[in-house]
Parts: sequence; structure tokens; C-alpha cells
Amino acid sequence: MALSFSFTSSRPSRQTLEIYKRRMELMGMGNMINGPTTVEELKDLVGDRWRKPHKACDEVYPKVFVGGEKAARDTELLKSLGITHIMNVACTDVVITDMFYRQKSFKCTICGIPADDVFTCNIKPFFEESNRFVEVAIRTGGKVLIHCREGISRAPTFAMAYLMMRKNMSALEAVKAVRSKRMVFPNDGFLRQLVEMDERLRKEREI
Repeated sequence: MALSFSFTSSRPSRQTLEIYKRRMELMGMGNMINGPTTVEELKDLVGDRWRKPHKACDEVYPKVFVGGEKAARDTELLKSLGITHIMNVACTDVVITDMFYRQKSFKCTICGIPADDVFTCNIKPFFEESNRFVEVAIRTGGKVLIHCREGISRAPTFAMAYLMMRKNMSALEAVKAVRSKRMVFPNDGFLRQLVEMDERLRKEREI
């Protein structure tokens, strides 16, 4: 299939590139323009017109919610959303035990991951565990809340990793998907780890 699309300058504008991408996607060739990305590109994406989320949590993908401590402690909200599984990726500084939910008469399955919101924290070793937890929640007909303290950095990064590793999204696609549903801003170290994982996944899929 031939594609004709000319650029009038050596550096096409973002609007021109978006039009080009949409045309490629409509032609079933989206995978050809979804190449490797950089930390700077992801930072531009999450930083664009950023403001603090106005909701305690948001559904960033069907049956996958991202939020902060406020959402995790609001059992009435959790019941109304149908949350059955809760993954606390900030369990070192946001302590919410199983006893808390039992005292609130809220039935759920919980998982704790000790991720610190600093750019030097290596969270990649936790991705397989977190992905399995999300998959079990969805496969059993439930819904999962991934939360940290504010639902801005740690929690959305784990949601993005799930979309990349289990839904075959690129880093750019995963960040766009989550960012379109919630105002998030992972720290530079987390974005760098997503880029590194993106590169590894691309190589694996080429084999």
C-alpha cells in the first residue's frame, strides 16, 4: 500500500505529525509509526497542562483504577465502584492493613508493594507481581484499585507497566492511555524505567 505524505520543513510540527499518525492508524499501519520513545517525550506528555487530579481515583483502563490514599480509605466509594482488589504500591509510607478493611466490613483482596516515590527507586522487579495481581482481579470478575499516596506517580506507573506488559502497548501508548483518564506525573526515574522496558519488549517481540 503506497502512502504519500510530504513535509514542508525539516522539522514537522506536532500537529502535522499527529495527522500523519492518524492516517497511518486508519490504514492499519499504526505499528509502523509507534517507534521507540524517550523520557523527554513522556515528560512532555504528562506535563502538558497538568493540574492536580480532582477525583480520589479514576478508571484508567476497564476495571483498573488509579488513585491515592484517600480513595483507598473510602470504603463507601470502593463499594460503589465495585472494587474487589486493592494494590498499595506505597505500603512503606501509606499503611493500610487488612484489619482496616475488616473493621469497615469491606471485603477485598489486598497486595502491598514497597515502592518509594524517588527517581532512584528500582520498581521494575515488582512489575510481574503487580501484573499478576491485576490479572487475577480481572479474570475473577473483579475490579482493582492501584494506589499510592496521591495517585500521581507510583500508582499510575504500575498501571502503565501493566498495559505495556499485558496489553502490548508501547510506553507512549500506555502513558497516553492513563494520562487521558487521570492527571498523573510519574517521576523521571519511573519514566526512564518505562522507556527501558519499552526497548526490551520491542526486542522480544521482534524475535
